[in-house]
Amino acid sequence: SLTGRKEVVVQTGTKVLSTGMSPAQLSHTANICLGVGYRTDNADVALASTLILVALGQPAYGELLGHHLVNGFGTLQRNDLALQWYTSANDALASGQPAVFAPAQTERPDLIQAAALQLGATEPEEVVTKSTAAFSLPVFTAQ
Repeated sequence: SLTGRKEVVVQTGTKVLSTGMSPAQLSHTANICLGVGYRTDNADVALASTLILVALGQPAYGELLGHHLVNGFGTLQRNDLALQWYTSANDALASGQPAVFAPAQTERPDLIQAAALQLGATEPEEVVTKSTAAFSLPVFTAQ
């Protein structure tokens, strides 16, 4: 929460290279640790796992770092840095990276980006968003 996204990814990448683990092994381990970190409410484990996944070429996971920075969970509360992570994650999705959260909800990245842009706005008219007319919430029916 003290350094911008680009520098954090570089630092994490350097650490990843020093582990001696193959990228596939490290990715699997990070995925497991990510789940354990959230299940046990351990922000350090969740953050470290997410950073490893991003450094290994899965930038869509950066959305989690944005959430942590917005809420101050395991980090200082930094909306400016959160916006960097949200934007990077959404740029990855726009360039064809697979979504890691709710992949069937194609409107989700646009909604998150619109909300993220509001983090840095000082006045409501500064926020640029897409029309929400095309967005819909899922409907569930009990049978």
